[in-house]
Amino acid sequence: MIYRFVFGVLSILFLIGFTTLSRGSSPVVVVEYYSLIDKAEMSIVEGEFQFAIDFYLSANQKLNLFTTDAIRAIRCAVEVHDFHATNIFAMNLLLKGVPHSYFENNYFLKSYCNSREWDELKSETLESNIIPGLRIRIDSLLSRDQEFRFDYDNQIDTIRLIDSLIHQDVLEIFDTYGYPNDDVMGVDMRNDSTINLGWDAFDIILIHQIKNNRKLFIPIL
Repeated sequence: MIYRFVFGVLSILFLIGFTTLSRGSSPVVVVEYYSLIDKAEMSIVEGEFQFAIDFYLSANQKLNLFTTDAIRAIRCAVEVHDFHATNIFAMNLLLKGVPHSYFENNYFLKSYCNSREWDELKSETLESNIIPGLRIRIDSLLSRDQEFRFDYDNQIDTIRLIDSLIHQDVLEIFDTYGYPNDDVMGVDMRNDSTINLGWDAFDIILIHQIKNNRKLFIPIL
């Protein structure tokens, strides 16, 4: 039974991860993106930061880098003082709503923030695709989703009722925005200097929704 549960969760996670990237992109492009990211991470392990930067730049041309990938790319670029590449990756985060303070309060990025490249980027007016209020809406749905799950066995009927009420909101979000990644929700900031890289709110909600009705969501994903 436990193996079936784990396999089911892993299947859902794979589906979510693939959907996050593939919405509006061909499967071939998604595969190419992941391949380049794998090569970048292997280059980091081998200490070949410039190679890693090149792979991240190539991946960024395929699709907007995931937040985690953009952060790693920035660290590689700063490590070799390639501030031109750092600007490219930093713009990725700025367009996702990351504030200037994240960079300026991060000690590792001090040399970059003292550079001409950072001054130039900071002076630019960037137009993001973030949809105002979307993350607040999803965070509110997560609060409802989690309200009684701490006592799952005793509150199962209430949890199922809440899941059914949340269901329509999730479908509406899909219909209106597609899969809501950081490009449209904005990055989840713990504070002005820290990015929350844990589970995203919509992913948690979606796991529960798919477990309740996988057949309904497969055509959407």
